[in-house]
Amino acid sequence: MKLRKFIDKYFNPALPLNIQAFNMLAIVGIGVGLLTAVANVITNSGVLPIVICLMSSVLAVALIVFTQKTGRYYAASRVTVALLFCVGFPVTFFTAGGYHSGMPSFFIFAILFTAILLPDGARGLWLGVEFVLYGALFAVAYSRPELVTRLPSEADTILDIIICFAVASIALLAANMLNIRSYKNQQSRLEANSQMKTQFLGNVSHEIRAPLTLIRSYAQDTDTILKGFPDQSAPDLVMLRDNMRWLLLAQERLLRMTEQLLDISALEEGGFKLRIQNVSLRDVTQDVELYFSTTVPQNDNTLTVDIPEDFPEILADFERTVQVFINLLSNANRHTRQGTITISARRSGATALVTVSDTGTGIAPETIGHLFERYPKDERVGLATGIGLGLYICKQYVEAQGGQISIDSTPGAGTAVTFTLPFAQEG
Repeated sequence: MKLRKFIDKYFNPALPLNIQAFNMLAIVGIGVGLLTAVANVITNSGVLPIVICLMSSVLAVALIVFTQKTGRYYAASRVTVALLFCVGFPVTFFTAGGYHSGMPSFFIFAILFTAILLPDGARGLWLGVEFVLYGALFAVAYSRPELVTRLPSEADTILDIIICFAVASIALLAANMLNIRSYKNQQSRLEANSQMKTQFLGNVSHEIRAPLTLIRSYAQDTDTILKGFPDQSAPDLVMLRDNMRWLLLAQERLLRMTEQLLDISALEEGGFKLRIQNVSLRDVTQDVELYFSTTVPQNDNTLTVDIPEDFPEILADFERTVQVFINLLSNANRHTRQGTITISARRSGATALVTVSDTGTGIAPETIGHLFERYPKDERVGLATGIGLGLYICKQYVEAQGGQISIDSTPGAGTAVTFTLPFAQEG
């Protein structure tokens, strides 16, 4: 029971890796310092090595008490690196055999533990200091051997090397096991969070679909009723029918956004599925033209489609391909005023080369490389909602269907986004 409490207190998986590593280093340091002091007494290694070992044990006790009371692990880690690794180890190196001892194993141990214990900002500096310091110790010990106190006998040297190698190896093995356990614990938490996110998105999607379906049903019923009026050209009737059309387009837009959020979750979990079939690009663009029939004119833009009537069918997921166009056209329309947005397609071997171009503001060259990231830091990209997912989703959809996507843009002269999709096999 006491052992379990001890482990839970100092090596709880919920603790960060650096804290667990520090606790292990301090506890091992206490034991190693005491054992080494006893060994030095037995081998008559002198007073100084014994004092250093005892002081290292006292320091380890003080640091572990300090961290338990204050929680300042990074401060304690810096003290450990400075006093133990950069002062205690060098002094012990000269007083206990130099490179004819087990101290080189402790130098490797110190470097690896420094990398684990310290945060990014301090890690590089202290690792550099240790590399230079330990290299200088070897150089001084080689050029001035009289400064090194050799161990009493060859048997003592071999025993010291074995003990130091064993202690360093066990400590590093334990640190590696802590690292593996921490990684597995983190993966478990990520998986649990991912499942919660997927469940949340599923629930939200279900809750959104219900009112959207109701809105669509009422809008369609209203449209059917309006068709029964004798004077279809009456201004109020025309306005009401246009409003119903806008309402249906808004409902479809919200539904598509919901589907995209679910797709992002599925992509991250590797459960993304496509419905690949023969698709006519002209059918796709007809849906897209209808979708943007009311929004493109709001910016005084013109949408043109340049796809030959005899253009071959592609092999694609119809709905996802429509969504690619919607995302690209939303970006183009948002950043174009009194201009032209063009959808064009041409053949390139066994693939269709599709381009959505505009005469808008364009994109700065330094940002193009980041546009397909999940949350690009540029207001030029994103869904119509501006949440920074539009081009990311386009890339995922296109690549999942076996294509590629790229951007060519000139600031002030417009942007062209080109993607490829395979042609359907004839016959």
